[in-house]
Amino acid sequence: MQQSPPVPPNPLFGILGWGFVLLLTYAFVRLANEGEDRYHGCKKAIIVGILGTIIVALLESIYYWSWSLQNTPLEVNLFLVWGVTMMFGLIFIVVPALDLAVQRLLLRQ
Repeated sequence: MQQSPPVPPNPLFGILGWGFVLLLTYAFVRLANEGEDRYHGCKKAIIVGILGTIIVALLESIYYWSWSLQNTPLEVNLFLVWGVTMMFGLIFIVVPALDLAVQRLLLRQ
């Protein structure tokens, strides 16, 4: 009796989960502060979000890559999976970054 390989882990769940956590954190910081404190708090939230996105995407990609090494019919390029995962994570970074740019313009006026 032939057994099928286990279902591959999906790296998108980790990056999507982290992206929504980033958006919620950013929204909380934005609502909790006013003026320049809001700008600086949002800037720190984006920096933590970028670092977290890089780490989560790398860990999820390594997990998927190690799974593909155990199942010989499918070989995956680690950097390709990491790049695609980072592209999905970039969406969650661009939206707060645009909002931060608007905040900066409003503070200068």
